[in-house]
Amino acid sequence: MAALIRALTLAVQRSLTSPEREQQRDRWDLAIFGGKGQINFEILSQPWLREAAKHWVSEDLPLHRGRQATATSKQTVLAIRYLSWSLKHGRPDHGLVLSDLDRADIVRFTNRLAYLERSGQITTKKRYVISTRVRRFLDDVRSFGLTRPAQPLAGLPDDFRLRHSDVPRPPEDPGPGRDLPVPVQRTINAHLAELEARAGLDVRRIVEVLIDTGRRPEEACQLPWDCLDTTADGHQVLIYTDSKNNRPNRRLPISIQTADLIREHRENVHQRFPNTPLDQLALFPRNQMNPYGTFHIGVPHMSKAHREFIDSIAEKLVDDAGQPFPASVAVPYSYRHSYAQRHADNGTPPDVLRDLMGHVSMETTMGYYRVTEKRVRQAVNQVAQHQFDSQGRRVFADIAGLVAEEHARLRVGQIAVPFGVCTEPSNVKAGGHACPYKYSCIGCGHFRSDASYLPELKSYLQQLLADRERILAATDVQEWVRAKTAPSDEEINQLRGLIRRVEDDLDKLSPADQQQIQEAIAVIRSARQTVSLGMPTIGLKDRES
Repeated sequence: MAALIRALTLAVQRSLTSPEREQQRDRWDLAIFGGKGQINFEILSQPWLREAAKHWVSEDLPLHRGRQATATSKQTVLAIRYLSWSLKHGRPDHGLVLSDLDRADIVRFTNRLAYLERSGQITTKKRYVISTRVRRFLDDVRSFGLTRPAQPLAGLPDDFRLRHSDVPRPPEDPGPGRDLPVPVQRTINAHLAELEARAGLDVRRIVEVLIDTGRRPEEACQLPWDCLDTTADGHQVLIYTDSKNNRPNRRLPISIQTADLIREHRENVHQRFPNTPLDQLALFPRNQMNPYGTFHIGVPHMSKAHREFIDSIAEKLVDDAGQPFPASVAVPYSYRHSYAQRHADNGTPPDVLRDLMGHVSMETTMGYYRVTEKRVRQAVNQVAQHQFDSQGRRVFADIAGLVAEEHARLRVGQIAVPFGVCTEPSNVKAGGHACPYKYSCIGCGHFRSDASYLPELKSYLQQLLADRERILAATDVQEWVRAKTAPSDEEINQLRGLIRRVEDDLDKLSPADQQQIQEAIAVIRSARQTVSLGMPTIGLKDRES
């Protein structure tokens, strides 16, 4: 009853006010402006700064749509708070007399941010964001005309602004690399029952939808009950709202398994709220103050439950190298990056992935097709000790000596045969078109192969065996032609021995090490799709020439 009274009171208050009236207050209800939450300008100590921030927010709110509208304003006010604190504690007048401000106050503010970063109170990224937002704010209030006579900032000195050099360099953008390693994803999937036991079936299903569809957390949480459709050719489609760009009725192709999961959950929700019209039901209704199932689970509630779940299995999370993986990185949004990277690694065309992700810029999408130097280096480190020459002898006894050489080849484009790597200098220089030994790789000392080439090695063996049988069975050639063109027993036996040597080497590893090697191999094979490594496949005709 108390909650109902509070809700009715708030509704009445909102009906009696307007955006103009709300702007006169120091604490804004953003619902009046079509948003959610509040902005508290009381955290800014100086009245002139408070009024300038209000004006800035009122100008900024209409420029954005959806959740981004209020997020930008809130984050900017929070950034301005650092400037307000610096003025309050760094000046005898506490920053109340704006005409006395000068360049020294800006220097004091930037030094304060640097100190907070060095002491670990803010991150490098946060320092950059705060500086950027404050610089934009101080530039904007001048362009708004607030420094003119009779305006809130009249008399503000011109040197009270951040220069370009006052803003620190942005931290290196990890970009699409924020996907979760495959072992981490596998561990999370294996323990989803624990998430359900902790937070309920609805939260578990939200996480499963995030993993399967790569939608943003708010997009998954706010799915309506009737969010599925079937195309004319029988494919399943998820209907959702692109929250970032405020685009409703977006359609995303999904798997049959994901569609079945959603259908099963829809039936569960319908049984819980049998009297609510289906077009009003939420797919993931919150548990409290929701008698009719029309209110969605909030992102904060889902994120908190997810964080507690991840922390409970933190000791089981390991990366591709088998090293402990920081649990703090596994957040609901990381499933979106994992979804995108998974598609990129599987060869989904960029234009298709852009549509799947809802990206506006193709540049954003193309980022997922980069295999980072760190990721490739880690994979090469793992596979390097399993590289052999044509006679099955281990090539690199010291892994430390391999890394620089192998990565140098990746940077310039190493020359690959269909089943390994060629290191013959003249052939490498000619881009793979100047082999002095007529591409007899299996008998060449410049040939290298490793566990990542096992599929190619086995395929080549089958090709040799098929060629031999075809030539031996031919009745329209003379014996000397058959002897010249048929693959030799020596080549076939040597290739079989190489395959056996590589497989035996892997079999000696523990199951955990074998799993890590397989994941590293997947990374390296992915890198070959983005780095020019190969030359044309050599067939029977080439061997004859």
